[in-house]
Amino acid sequence: GIWLRRGPASDGKGEEIMKLSNGFAATLAAVGMGVSAAVAQTAVVPTAAPQTAAPQMPALTPTAPETPPVEAPAAKTVSIITRPAAPRTLSADQPAALDLSLIDVPGAAPDLVRDVTAKAFARMVEVDGKRIGQVLLVGVARGGRVEALPPEDFTAQFPMAAPRLGGEDITIDGDGAEVLAALRRLQEDAARPEQADAADTVATPPAEPRSVGSDGGSNGQASGYEPPDPVKAAEKRTPVETVSQTTDGCDLVVDLAREQVREQSRLVRTVDGAVADEGTCGDDGAFFPLKKSYSVCRDAVDPEARTATAQFTYFYVDSGGARHEVTDCAPDPEKAFPIVEENSGCSVFLDYANEQAVPRAALVYLNDSNVRTQVRGCEASSVKQPVPLTRTTAPCTIRHDFPAGRSIQQSVFTYDLDGTRYQAGDCMDGETVYPHEKVYSDAAGQPVCKTIIDLKTKKATRQSRLRITVDGVGRYITDCRPDRDSVSVTETTEGCSDPGLWRHDLTAGVSYGQSRFYYPADGKRVYTGGCRANGATYAHKVETVGWQNFNATKDALPLTTVYIETPGGRYDVATGVVLPGAIRVAYEYQGKTTVANGRTEYSGCSALRQTDVIETYRRPDGTGYTAKVADGKAVEENACKTVQTPVWSYTGHHGARKSGTGACTRWDENNHGMTICVSQVYYCHETFEYAGTRVLEREDRTRITQHSAAKRTVKLVGETRERPGYLSIADLRCPSPPARWTGSEQIQWNQAEGW
Repeated sequence: GIWLRRGPASDGKGEEIMKLSNGFAATLAAVGMGVSAAVAQTAVVPTAAPQTAAPQMPALTPTAPETPPVEAPAAKTVSIITRPAAPRTLSADQPAALDLSLIDVPGAAPDLVRDVTAKAFARMVEVDGKRIGQVLLVGVARGGRVEALPPEDFTAQFPMAAPRLGGEDITIDGDGAEVLAALRRLQEDAARPEQADAADTVATPPAEPRSVGSDGGSNGQASGYEPPDPVKAAEKRTPVETVSQTTDGCDLVVDLAREQVREQSRLVRTVDGAVADEGTCGDDGAFFPLKKSYSVCRDAVDPEARTATAQFTYFYVDSGGARHEVTDCAPDPEKAFPIVEENSGCSVFLDYANEQAVPRAALVYLNDSNVRTQVRGCEASSVKQPVPLTRTTAPCTIRHDFPAGRSIQQSVFTYDLDGTRYQAGDCMDGETVYPHEKVYSDAAGQPVCKTIIDLKTKKATRQSRLRITVDGVGRYITDCRPDRDSVSVTETTEGCSDPGLWRHDLTAGVSYGQSRFYYPADGKRVYTGGCRANGATYAHKVETVGWQNFNATKDALPLTTVYIETPGGRYDVATGVVLPGAIRVAYEYQGKTTVANGRTEYSGCSALRQTDVIETYRRPDGTGYTAKVADGKAVEENACKTVQTPVWSYTGHHGARKSGTGACTRWDENNHGMTICVSQVYYCHETFEYAGTRVLEREDRTRITQHSAAKRTVKLVGETRERPGYLSIADLRCPSPPARWTGSEQIQWNQAEGW
């Protein structure tokens, strides 16, 4: 723990007044504030291990004081009203040191709380989204002295709009006797004279001038004071005379023009401890600056002028750190705030008598800290004018009054404000009334409800619905409800005599007749439903009308027509069907044969016809059926016909020969063929070659060209001359072959080729 001591005496030790728990010491350390800073002129003496993190409030519980107990009456909880000496922002969950002014302590005389500062710790916590402030009062101080209080006995908890303490009052509940005793001890300590340290000193210097604020100076009179020389004690004791300077009994001078407070003091002369001369008060030069405080004053509000003006009071802080207010609250013209209307939190007043909606607004303003303050609650706005209420049926329904047999159209008032349409109140009855109508059938004559049929009792109960007509359109307002009276139900086969609508059981071989029920309504028959089996039966008769063939198994099933005889004549129940249990009949075998299957393979003009070996059967219905059992032998045939007669074309020759007959005078072939002959015949002959072709067309329209197997020759003789004299063989013209040979030789050539 740690010990708090009063201001040091001449021996520098001081008087122990309170021992705090380790947890509370850790709290002081955690908030960055030693005891010496929290309480003026106190010393901190650690007696334990290094401090740990601050504990959670409100568990800041100091141990009981170890000074002798003060006689006090039984503990009684009182409400102590305090006010922060200066605005303070609180952090979440972290305690902070706080100086408070004592505004009202129940049972305390004014001189007990004068110049007393309450020492406390405060923090802000958040619970379910709300800010909660907590304050623990730990002591009271005056000048340089402090009296500790057990914080578990002095607590406050209150909601906070913002994490900041301003000039609002804080009520702390605590032990009234405990706080009164602490205040009395402070008063007694202030009255106790200081003891001299040296026994042989007959005069003591005046007290050191007190320090002032940052703007203060030293005490001129005190600093210029020269104490008298000490008087040595004589053998015969002489009176001890001392002179000291004190501020007790002197008033402070408040100088608003200079915004300062000047301190006054006087000289006191004592003889053997008795006051001989008190002196008169005068300025000693010490002063304290005056400061403005807005937090302790309420704003001056003028709703008529729509302005709010901040108010302040002057205060100063003395050398002991105590705060003192010296003026009453006064307005600051430089901090005037306009009062404006705010509609967001106000509802619209609905004036049904005048059928208008009246906007309402509150009067608010924002101060220089941007804090919203409400001046007046919601009243009729002077900015937004009333708007008319308009009746409409759009969002409302029709209310049905069944006992009265009518329905009433409801309506509601609406109004338009700031571009938005609002509904005023709830829907209520209007003047439009619709009578109820009991309906059994619609406009087409169809029933709107299903009739309740009880075939056991042969009774029918009709149902109906209630309808109203709105703007010429019918609208049902109830579901189907049965009538109180019933009518008889009658069975008839009328409309159910068509066998096509009956149920036919082919397996059982029987068909069932049908009938239906009706009841009279509005002079007409109303049938209760469709046709249903009524117990009448008709046996099935059959006849075979065909066969269903199965080539895979080479058998067939008979196709049967099932019919019945009805009062209206024969009716075919099923035509050409296979009845359950029908017996298969096998095909009759006829024999085996080979037939062309239509597939052909070609090689030139040769066609190879493919065949199948088939078996022939006769079906029960008289038709034939063939089944292939093997591949047959192929048959070869000529598949071509001539589409172009043979053509023999020139392909070449063997060479021309030129010769003559008779006697020649001279034969000289080296002399350019010139020969002198008498009565000589000259001629030229040559052998030509020809090849033949012909064109055939196959049955698949493929054309085939055939060529002759051999070439054929023809010998032709050219020019013949007969004359005497000189003749050149080279001058003889040899025959030219034709491109196509058309002579009689081609007949032989065609025959030779087999064409």
